[in-house]
Amino acid sequence: MSESNGITVTGSGTASVAPDTATVSLGVSVLAPTAAEAASSAARSAQALIDALDGAGVDRPDIRTVRYHLAAEYEWTDSGRRDLGYRAQNSVVATVRDISTVGQVIDAAVAAAGDAVTVEGLDFTVGDTTGALTRAREAAWEDVMERARHLAALAGVSLGRPVEIEESEGRMAPPAPKALRMEAASTPVEAGTLEVTTTIRARFRID
Repeated sequence: MSESNGITVTGSGTASVAPDTATVSLGVSVLAPTAAEAASSAARSAQALIDALDGAGVDRPDIRTVRYHLAAEYEWTDSGRRDLGYRAQNSVVATVRDISTVGQVIDAAVAAAGDAVTVEGLDFTVGDTTGALTRAREAAWEDVMERARHLAALAGVSLGRPVEIEESEGRMAPPAPKALRMEAASTPVEAGTLEVTTTIRARFRID
């Protein structure tokens, strides 16, 4: 039979992997009567925060400033606009390579920056997904073969060899909750597990 005909199926596979790196987004936000006072106070708080991250084990190259903002702040009332002062914000991203210390890192930043601190987000990633992607690919191929054999059996034909195979790029899903708890930290952090998924499309001859 011509290879232009046949059975075409798509299968997917998923593999779980424990994250090994955390990215913490935090910073400082200060409101003061003048722009100079806001900038100066924010600078002191930001430096204290960065020093605390360093002291908590985050390498300096893994601390990166991602945002700085200074502007007048005001609110609207029934009587019109009321000036509140100037707000200075300085945000950094810290890469934590020992995820068992994430809670301690956050605690250190909060203690150093005090009421000026802002904790804006926390993400977990995996440095090397090669092993997980291999397992996901194997599971996807098993899914492909199961679907192809089932369709061939339903159609009453013999499944031939694959003549075309395509794989989509693997993607990583967000952590599943409640998989890992950092008990040593006063700030509890759960890293969870990440899921790597890949999809394979294959076309088979019909013999």
